Amino acid sequence: MSVTLKLFTKKQITEVDQALIDKSYKALHLMEKHLRGKSYFVGNQFSVADISLLAYTRLASGARLDLKKYPAINNWIKVCEKLLGL
Repeated sequence: MSVTLKLFTKKQITEVDQALIDKSYKALHLMEKHLRGKSYFVGNQFSVADISLLAYTRLASGARLDLKKYPAINNWIKVCEKLLGL
């Protein structure tokens, strides 16, 4: 897969290793499974775990990862963004 990424660096990357994309989708699948029926990652309240995971997950589309098939993740992102005023 060829994509152009310019996130957080001035260096342009034109080739992305398919193994990295596969690992990213595997992580999203695990997150989706964990979040089903839950509002937060740990316990019943918003925590540093949510903040840490939100930082990259909400930008996944910038890395050309499709979040449309992850409803629990999308709901969690909305909840977290609302709590953080984003």
